Amino acid sequence: MQETDAKGASLECPTMVSANGASPVMGIIEELSPRTCRMRSINEFHAGDTVTFDFTLRGAHKLELSGRVIDAALSGMRRSYTIALDAANEDAVIVALDAARRFATARPTHDVQTGNGLTRASARIPIDQELTYTVAGRPSRTARATNVSAGGILLNSTDEIAVGASLEIRFRLPGSDHDINVHARVVAHQHETPNYNMAFFNIDPNVREELTAFVAAHVQS
Repeated sequence: MQETDAKGASLECPTMVSANGASPVMGIIEELSPRTCRMRSINEFHAGDTVTFDFTLRGAHKLELSGRVIDAALSGMRRSYTIALDAANEDAVIVALDAARRFATARPTHDVQTGNGLTRASARIPIDQELTYTVAGRPSRTARATNVSAGGILLNSTDEIAVGASLEIRFRLPGSDHDINVHARVVAHQHETPNYNMAFFNIDPNVREELTAFVAAHVQS
């Protein structure tokens, strides 16, 4: 077995996970090491469940992983799980972690200066919210938002979206009882990751005020 100093790579990687052979549901891989995986999902699993899921990262081979849930925790709507991976996965995970670390160290997002009022605000608040988006009148697609600022959002999707594309996005801020609709443009794609930096434009003043208040409240907390 290859040597590694891996404590695990911090990720925000979407996956489809099946528990005990049931139909796959969406999850987010937060951390992966050769022996364990930390994952979150809005779906309920239980300690002892056998799970299978994929790990896809550009620059690495797609992995089909399996293991057993050894810890399950609930915080609001968020369910977090620790999965003990099958020993047969270990060498493949070690190889994949080299690529994983490359984008784990690149994960912090920086201000994107785009002109035309598309500059992102500096304060970005981590969230984990489902969103829907539409590109140029095509059928809507589902993705996830993993952070938000008053000026933009980090969209997490395995879809291919062109830099410069304009999207109509609908999502809900944590704790809110209504959806937000915004125009956004892809200003950067974090290659080797499923992350797209989105900058809002032509934003409704009431929506901007709501976003600004949300960010300010969480920066101060």
